[in-house]
Amino acid sequence: MKRNTLKRMGISVCMGVMAMTMLTACGEENAATGKASTVSDTASTVAEASTTESAEESAAPVAKVNSESDFRVDDEDGKIVIIGYEGESMDVVIPSTIDGKEVVAIGKNAFTNGDITSLVCPDTLKEIREEAFVNCTELTNLQLNEGLELIGKHIIVNTGVEKLVLPESITTISDSALAGAKLTEVNIPLSITELPAGMLAVNDFKTFTVPSHVKTISDQAIEECGEMESLIIEEGVEIIGEKVFNNCDVLKSVVIPASVTEIGYINKRTTDHIEFTVVAGSYAEQYMQEKGYNYVTQ
Repeated sequence: MKRNTLKRMGISVCMGVMAMTMLTACGEENAATGKASTVSDTASTVAEASTTESAEESAAPVAKVNSESDFRVDDEDGKIVIIGYEGESMDVVIPSTIDGKEVVAIGKNAFTNGDITSLVCPDTLKEIREEAFVNCTELTNLQLNEGLELIGKHIIVNTGVEKLVLPESITTISDSALAGAKLTEVNIPLSITELPAGMLAVNDFKTFTVPSHVKTISDQAIEECGEMESLIIEEGVEIIGEKVFNNCDVLKSVVIPASVTEIGYINKRTTDHIEFTVVAGSYAEQYMQEKGYNYVTQ
């Protein structure tokens, strides 16, 4: 009897141990599952946060338009001309209207000697008048609008502007309009068939190409570009004015196409280091032979 009782007690103990073991195992499994679930959820949350942050970082900042009160203006026949800036922001976005009237021009010397670093023109702007940004030494970003028609003289003299996109709407560029800055890149719109006198003088181009739709390169248009090593004039250009590449001290190569039928005075003393590439039998080759310049044919 005792044996049976002991036997039953042993079985009960064994079953209890087995039950406890199973419960422990289940608990550990659930804990592991819980941990895995937590890790998975955490990773998902981190990934979502990372994606959100990445999207936010890649989104372009929305430029804030300046208050109308930041500008001094003139009213010309019901249209607004900006004649001065009194705002605190160095990043300027000009509104398209002030006092309910369209802003159509930036006046002469409107931002001269200012501390602005960037400026965005409104879609309504038609003119940037002479010397508008002279001596704005911190200005590096100038965004011109499609719809702009006229650029006056010396608008970016002594600024830090290196790259400039000229809109196709431009029809008038004044003499020396973009001279005296730090330009390394600028496009010539199809609407422009003449590079005005001194237009791009005293800039930092390493190389420059005059596109085929330009017919005339006026006097001194690209002179004194002290960093320029190569000048390519594309087929289609017809007239090269006087002293166009005068005092370009490191200029090594100038390509002149067969389409050129007139070349103005070239100062041999300041261009003796240049090798001209011309088309055999062209007007340019004849000119080089007569003047005694260093050239090769292609």
